[in-house]
Amino acid sequence: MLLAVTGLAACTQDDPEPIGPQALVVSTSAPFQSLNGALVEGSSQGSRLVRGAVQERLTRWDTAGELVTNTDLGTVEKISDAPLTVRYTLADDAVWSDGVPITPDDLVLEWAARSGRFDEVGAEPAPDATDPAGASPSPGPSATPGATVAPAGDVVRFGATSSALVHAEAFPVVDGRTVTLVYDTPVADWPTALDLGLPAHVVGRLALGDPTAPSTPSPDASGDTVTGGPTSSESPVPSGNGSPSASPTAPGGASDWAAAVRTALQTDDRVALAAVADVWRTGFGGDQLAADPSRAVTSGPYAIASVVEGEQVELVRNDRYAGAAAAAYDRVVVRTDVDQLAQVDALADGDVDVIATVAQQDLVEALADVEGAGVTTGGGRVLQLVTQVAGGGAFDPASSGGDAARAQAVRRAFLAAVPREQLAADLRTLDPDAQVSDAVLPALGAQSSSAAAAPVAAAAPSATAAASQSPITVRLLVVAGAPQQDAFVRQLVQAAGTAGFDVQLVEVDDPATTAWQEPTAWDVALVPVAQSDTPVSTVVDAWHTGGAVNLAGLADPAVDQLLDAASVQVDPAAAAQGLSAAAARLVELGVVLPLAQSPGLTASTPERSLDRVVPLDAGAADLTSWWAWALVR
Repeated sequence: MLLAVTGLAACTQDDPEPIGPQALVVSTSAPFQSLNGALVEGSSQGSRLVRGAVQERLTRWDTAGELVTNTDLGTVEKISDAPLTVRYTLADDAVWSDGVPITPDDLVLEWAARSGRFDEVGAEPAPDATDPAGASPSPGPSATPGATVAPAGDVVRFGATSSALVHAEAFPVVDGRTVTLVYDTPVADWPTALDLGLPAHVVGRLALGDPTAPSTPSPDASGDTVTGGPTSSESPVPSGNGSPSASPTAPGGASDWAAAVRTALQTDDRVALAAVADVWRTGFGGDQLAADPSRAVTSGPYAIASVVEGEQVELVRNDRYAGAAAAAYDRVVVRTDVDQLAQVDALADGDVDVIATVAQQDLVEALADVEGAGVTTGGGRVLQLVTQVAGGGAFDPASSGGDAARAQAVRRAFLAAVPREQLAADLRTLDPDAQVSDAVLPALGAQSSSAAAAPVAAAAPSATAAASQSPITVRLLVVAGAPQQDAFVRQLVQAAGTAGFDVQLVEVDDPATTAWQEPTAWDVALVPVAQSDTPVSTVVDAWHTGGAVNLAGLADPAVDQLLDAASVQVDPAAAAQGLSAAAARLVELGVVLPLAQSPGLTASTPERSLDRVVPLDAGAADLTSWWAWALVR
């Protein structure tokens, strides 16, 4: 028996129709927060899960670390190395879920938002610049549901600058269905730096037009050749506090709203751009979509029908989708259930069809009692230990009389004592395939990719190599909410004690924030590290001297040199080799030790024949492939 959607969305004003025979209910433990993947909320697991079903990408890294190009949406080509020039060509039949063509204006808006060129105030860290623990400041206040957002003080603030697109300052060249982007300097992350984001015609309607007017399909998309810089335009130029001087509601309809956004960018209309930036940043959160579903315009095989903030998202078949993998179900409800045991009860009662969450021992045991439940585990973020080298603690050279070599030996001796094999063995009670991971830089691609691995065990010295004083107090900060975490900490305390270290647990209310804001409060941190859409930039931010999220406080010229070389390498294979060399150096310095993957779990009911459902990989940068079971190819 399937639970009717009405039972899940009792707090909505108009209850949707009951779920039919071609509908499924998916239960996850992470809520949907935002449709904008460039924001911190949009990079959360719950948001990525929903976006994986409803949004298309031109390129993405799969969980094996391979670059995947979606030719159904378009192509991405590097046409020059000096200067680095990348051409994007959109497919002729690519349309948004409301029937409006996907045009270069959509890519231009995303470039403008992520390049930082138009921001008048400091940008918040974007997801590709967050620390490994996922801690990051809030991107700002939410918009008022269902209304145009008035910019505070007419300040332009997209607040999501990409460390890759910041190097593409020149205005893109638009010619028909192509967009050409020229970089000021070589950027290793060019294959995935720019992609489809929010629909420009919806942003334009909310910021510059009539926020209550429906989006209407344009009879044709603009095919004009446009170069960078201020130009005249056939579309009205918006002005005033979010109100256009001539509202773009001419026969072109939605295309005029998108063109008005591009015009504001070309003419550097700061008043209009303040409204555009504010809507882009704050107008597509869960609460805004719940109050105004017309904002939820997407490009994938499924479309968003309704949102109940923090509770569920209802997806429906996108009949306008022209890609190769269409929706297999008329309706899929993605609901949030934080209590994992409640998820099991819902599965046993037939209220949900699929559970997608993080593996835990009590969850696995409870599922064993559900007759016929199909359970799969695997994937997940790599757990790492990161040592603090600049906080004045046990691993800082300052605590070794300024002797950097001695401090390095202390770090390596501590990491050599870590019971990695025991952790992997414990995790095998959840995932039979769990193994020790050598993925020092898992953001490079696959969590166990040999390209990012280093010979950790071989590089570790004996535990007595640095034991000139004993015991050495080491403060452990646990950021990860990992399966078998408590058992691992107990084992670590015991093993490190034998090696001459007194491990003390740091107990704080917000360990993620402490990890990156209070370097003097901890000596080693247990953190989960995930994939990234811009892997090279992410590694640079994490390990380069002065990096935005350099948790360890590392300042090593050799690491900097390797990362500097990798960051300007436009050949992905060569960039990967550079990062591998950097990984080996990090191991040598004793600043990081990969442990194992914290597995995800998926459970489903046998009568639905969902044998293709794979474990939900919380560490994947893109969850599009997870939905393969819900698509028809």
